[in-house]
Amino acid sequence: MAIESRDSIDVDIKGYLSALKRRRRLGGIVFVLTLAAFVGLSTKLPRVYTAEGKMLFKGLDRSTSLAGVGSEADQLKSLLETQSPLGTESELLTSHLALERVIKEVGITTDKGELISVKDFRNNLSVEIVGLTDVIRIAYESKDAQQAQAVVDTLMAVYLEGAQEKLADETRSASAFVASQLPEVEARLLQAESDLRQFKEAHNIVDLSQEATLLSQGLAGLKDRMVGVAAELNGVSSQAQQLQDNLQLSFGQTVAVSTLSKSPEIRGALDELTTLEQELAEARKIYLPNHPEVTSLMDERAILEDTISSQVEQFVGVKAAVPKGLLEDRGNRETLLESYLGLEIDRLRLNEQLATLQQANVDYVNRASLLPQLEANQAQLLRNVDVARTSYQSLLQNYQDVQLAENKTSSNAEIAQPAVLPNSKGSTGKVMFVGVGMMMGLLLASVAIVIAELRDSSLKTLGDIKGSFDYPLIGVIPTGIVPNRISTRELELQQFKHFLDDAEASFLNEAYWMIQENIRFLSARRSLKTIVVTSAVAAEGKSMVAANLAATMARQGRRVLVIDADLRNPSQQTIWKLGPEPGLSKILRQGLNEFQPQQSPDLENLKVLVAGDPVESPLRLLSSKRMYSLVRATADYFDHIIIDAPPLLRAADALPLGGMSDGMLLVTRPGVINRNYSEIAQELLEKHNQTILGLVVNGVNGGYFPQAKSTSASPEPPVPIST
Repeated sequence: MAIESRDSIDVDIKGYLSALKRRRRLGGIVFVLTLAAFVGLSTKLPRVYTAEGKMLFKGLDRSTSLAGVGSEADQLKSLLETQSPLGTESELLTSHLALERVIKEVGITTDKGELISVKDFRNNLSVEIVGLTDVIRIAYESKDAQQAQAVVDTLMAVYLEGAQEKLADETRSASAFVASQLPEVEARLLQAESDLRQFKEAHNIVDLSQEATLLSQGLAGLKDRMVGVAAELNGVSSQAQQLQDNLQLSFGQTVAVSTLSKSPEIRGALDELTTLEQELAEARKIYLPNHPEVTSLMDERAILEDTISSQVEQFVGVKAAVPKGLLEDRGNRETLLESYLGLEIDRLRLNEQLATLQQANVDYVNRASLLPQLEANQAQLLRNVDVARTSYQSLLQNYQDVQLAENKTSSNAEIAQPAVLPNSKGSTGKVMFVGVGMMMGLLLASVAIVIAELRDSSLKTLGDIKGSFDYPLIGVIPTGIVPNRISTRELELQQFKHFLDDAEASFLNEAYWMIQENIRFLSARRSLKTIVVTSAVAAEGKSMVAANLAATMARQGRRVLVIDADLRNPSQQTIWKLGPEPGLSKILRQGLNEFQPQQSPDLENLKVLVAGDPVESPLRLLSSKRMYSLVRATADYFDHIIIDAPPLLRAADALPLGGMSDGMLLVTRPGVINRNYSEIAQELLEKHNQTILGLVVNGVNGGYFPQAKSTSASPEPPVPIST
């Protein structure tokens, strides 16, 4: 992922900078021409006057805020909290209707005498908020200074007039609406208060919270009293039952006996009956039962008993049978009767008192069970009253605010600064116009460079070449700065001479050492003695690469033979500064059985077979059996054979040579080969099943490969590039 990101940066930044460097002349011409055009046009710019004024906006009208009313009605606020209300006022200032009115009142016309359009008018108008203030700045540009001032003053006046009219319309509408709502809201308040009053009267409510407290306390007291009365009643009932058991009388009998025993007439009759009974008992002792004395006494007793019965009936009111013994007995029995009657009276009293307490308890419990519902109903009625009262008070306050607002003669805005001319001499905008010209020049220069790059299909960078070819990268050959009035070919020859004189000090040493180490790494897999060095097109430096590579191998103690097989445009003779004989062309034509390649004057282990005289059909010779035999024969003696072959797209000479070799090195140079040639070259190599060892990129700028430093010892070999 990091590698892909780095590659994208190389393409986006380094590639663009490289394009600027290559096309700097074109970009400079376009920039200068554009800037000159803008400078020339700036001399014809008319003088423009800018008038500006300022309006102050207040959040609350001073007169109403001092009166203590109208704060909500007069406050300047935005609908959204994140927005400034001044933004809305700015839009109102530049509304279409307001600008049309200003155009008509000031009389702003075009060169043809027609009123200017609102769109064109806006182009000269500027309305902006001044920093973090409540001030809006209004500026207008015009060729006429007085017209610019008139536009700003008129626009502010139109806005204030429109704001005042809008405020008056809104307040009148609001006043009518509030006045129409007041009776309805007041009626709702009266109805809510009436419902609450009727509810309290219907349920006998004074204070429900206090009543709940009293009910709780009353229930507790009632329970205590009921327990006491019940206990007392049980005691009285037990005593009365015991007395009743002793007397063996019912309550009615007891009442009758007690009442009769206290009557003087009954008491006298009873005393007389007692005396008569005694006499009758004495007479019966003396006389027989039929004796007149006994009979007479018995008749008197019967008459007396009838008299007592009639008196009892008269006293009691009904005929009652009262035992005579009870009426005659006195003393303890009379005391018991009185006690029994007292207990019965107490029992009746306590029963009545307990029933009264129980009924009161039931009433209290029923009332307590109704309290939650009564409280809920009362709370709802109270809320209705509060809502109605709040609505009424709020509406009444709004009505007062609106009435006060109707009498206002000012708005929330005022003119803080009438229209003035900061620059009374005006401005032509020449500096800004030239600045725009510079920006436009840079833009057009960039566009021109991009167009030129798009039209140019050559591969300009190492990244372009790596992306265009499918072969592994064997090595990268850096190039130094090319001085003026010297060709690339001459520079390479100078560098090669320096390389031969002092290899360790040459910056090419590291690059070619890397290439030969990569070839040696490939040799571990298969034998690589014969190597064809070619390129897709001419001028990519394949001959210099072949010579430098051969020299690097020779310095390692290997026997190396360089064969210049480019019979159309030979270079090795010039590179090594050798004679024309013996030449490859002559050997292939005459079929010499033995030949002696020329010894390199600088390297002991390196020999060179130059191309020789030009021939008419190089392909026929290079594809002949003699060439094949030559390659095979020399392979037995030399450790490495470097064949300098013609470019692939110039002639087909390199293809038969590739078949005779162990592999081919393809040399490319940024800025020379293009994408079309790279695709054709690869198709050609694939079609003929050529073995490609890898890609050598020659002439890379920018210090891609570090230069070798001068040292006393031989530098350590670099890590080979994996295929």
